[in-house]
Amino acid sequence: EVHGLTFKNIETVDAGSDNGVVDKLTTATQVDLTGTDKELINTGITFQNLDSVVFTSSITGIIAGSALSDTFVIDSGSQVTANEIVFTGFNSTIDAGSGLEDSVSGADGSQWFISDIDNQIKSSDITFLGIESVIATGGLLTDIGTSANQFTIADNGSIDADAMTFTGFTSITGSGDEILNASAVIDGLSLTGSNNQVIARTSTNAITVSGIAAAQADRLTGSNVAYEVTANNALTAQAIDFTGLTEVVDSGTSGDVASTASDQWTLTDKDDEVVHAGISFQGIKTLSGGNNILAGHDNNGLTSDTYTLRSGGDIQVDAMVFVGMDTVNATGNLDAVEDTGALTLTGNNAFNVVDGSSIIHFTGIDSVTGTGVITGTSGDDIFTVTGNNTLLSKDISFEDVSSVLAGGQGSDGDT
Repeated sequence: EVHGLTFKNIETVDAGSDNGVVDKLTTATQVDLTGTDKELINTGITFQNLDSVVFTSSITGIIAGSALSDTFVIDSGSQVTANEIVFTGFNSTIDAGSGLEDSVSGADGSQWFISDIDNQIKSSDITFLGIESVIATGGLLTDIGTSANQFTIADNGSIDADAMTFTGFTSITGSGDEILNASAVIDGLSLTGSNNQVIARTSTNAITVSGIAAAQADRLTGSNVAYEVTANNALTAQAIDFTGLTEVVDSGTSGDVASTASDQWTLTDKDDEVVHAGISFQGIKTLSGGNNILAGHDNNGLTSDTYTLRSGGDIQVDAMVFVGMDTVNATGNLDAVEDTGALTLTGNNAFNVVDGSSIIHFTGIDSVTGTGVITGTSGDDIFTVTGNNTLLSKDISFEDVSSVLAGGQGSDGDT
């Protein structure tokens, strides 16, 4: 019926071109989108160039998507625009159909909910089915499902979850057991100081992700964080299990790493950096565990390392303190040890230091300062005095020597 006139056996109605008049369809029954803008089918009639649809029943007033790609825009909780047609009074569940690129968008900062069902999304109390793409600048995404979900973040800031791609979103809230894959994010993830929360710093925006139990990333940053290495390229921090890591940077003053992985700690040619279990740690202040071996770096003799013994057997290199190490394998590139107090020679460029109940084995050392007492090997040793309280033995230059106890029974000699 149009303007009081009743038409029968109609197949197509063309509302005409845009002339400033809103062409409206009022119906109580389902409408089917065709995939063409401003076109739909209702009661077997194809309507073209339509501007709006008013449903007289929110139960039977169903919007059904097409087999092509349909575009939906949430204007408010009571109004949706689909393929450039404005709908009101509709059923709050909208099936976008079987199109491969059905999309829905909403207002800036709008809240969206997923529930472990592929291609299903809810916002403004409207539930959409069959959706492939969701767009909302500053959008907030919340998982209200009961099973662990996986979110994948690309470096362009897009998020994949439940077979949908989310664009423009700045927040993800999980239920506490979600899994995050941020391996494609070049700048990696940043810990926030709150458990189960990170920030993904993509090339376009920063996405705060909360309520996750596990995350995959190449790079992780934090401040004053306690990290626990569990395996190669894997660690736990702030109640999140991380995998795939190659770099961890802590900008605080008390970052700590404890490891159960059976691997040594290898210094690099950069200050305050050490590699362990396939991960480069930078800015960490205290490190312990692993196989308790600290290894120097080989930079063709261009740089050297200095190991400073501290009370309790701790070893400091740069601003890093290694706890519980029983072996230090330096590279012999002018590497030095400070403040031994007392040591026992074991071979060329090698000696042991006893600190309480612990023994630290050093190899590859070229010089020692703060030496104290030197005990020779069980074999023949040669000690060459080079100056006041200084001497050379086993290819090691010693300073601040207080006494020498020749340990051998052969032809030990001082020169």
